[in-house]
Amino acid sequence: MRKLYLQFILLVLFTSTAIAQNVKNMDLIDSRAKKHYSEEQILEMPYYKVMQVNFYYSSSFFIETPKSSLCPVIDAKQVDITKYSANRDARKRNHVGETEQCLNIVLLSWEEIQAEYDKIKRQYINQ
Repeated sequence: MRKLYLQFILLVLFTSTAIAQNVKNMDLIDSRAKKHYSEEQILEMPYYKVMQVNFYYSSSFFIETPKSSLCPVIDAKQVDITKYSANRDARKRNHVGETEQCLNIVLLSWEEIQAEYDKIKRQYINQ
């Protein structure tokens, strides 16, 4: 009976830890990613994958400052990069943008992104 009780306690602890991690994923993931992943997909992601997705949406590109003073300052947190990612090159950075919106984005290459994904995975798997 004591063994059964101990197994039950361990099961409850394990389940509550797993649920807490899943809820944490929803809090941690970049809001732009929520438009492209279902809640179920996000909840099932390991922690390192959440960090990879966050890198993709926040750091896999940068915005070049427009040369014209008529152009508004663009907040990178407002850019949904999936709209432009089809233009990524395998090995070199690519410039894309919308002239009428004064938007000039530099996309990291898929090679650079994969290197960062590998680094993130190693960092979080080894913890």
